[in-house]
Amino acid sequence: MKSFTPSKLIIVVYVALFMAKFPGNTYSAPKLIETTCKATSHYDLCVKTLQSDPGSSRADVKGLANIAARGLFNQGMATWNKIYEMLQKTKDLELKKPFLTCLKAYSTITVDDMNQAFSSLTRGNPKEAISGFSDVLKQTEKCEKSFRKSPFTSDNKLVNDLAEVVISIAKNFL
Repeated sequence: MKSFTPSKLIIVVYVALFMAKFPGNTYSAPKLIETTCKATSHYDLCVKTLQSDPGSSRADVKGLANIAARGLFNQGMATWNKIYEMLQKTKDLELKKPFLTCLKAYSTITVDDMNQAFSSLTRGNPKEAISGFSDVLKQTEKCEKSFRKSPFTSDNKLVNDLAEVVISIAKNFL
């Protein structure tokens, strides 16, 4: 498993903070959010995620993509923490294996995939950003399939759906 190094954390935090500041748009915020979210397969989740960030009222579509990406990152970290807590409570070594698989998958999501996606969005390379967000879909599936009956089904679905929202928004820049 790749380690979560302080330098990677600094990059992710820097990019997230940098991307939070975007100039206004030509549409009113509710109209832009509505139009943007209608192009996704998870309209309600998209609206909820974007409206939960006060910066969405001043954001253009690129800013909305970054707000949605931060929502994805935050949910990925919350899921990673949940997996880690459950792993710590598991005593049987054989039962720990699927937890370790999920922990590795979510480490990949929160460090590698999000770092690639944020830096690609910053550099104006939406194709590479979409690739990073698309890997999130593979990692949530890997976590889900590591258990006979996953305790993380709803978490995996939420992270997966958020990734699909961000991919849909990022496709506006292709």
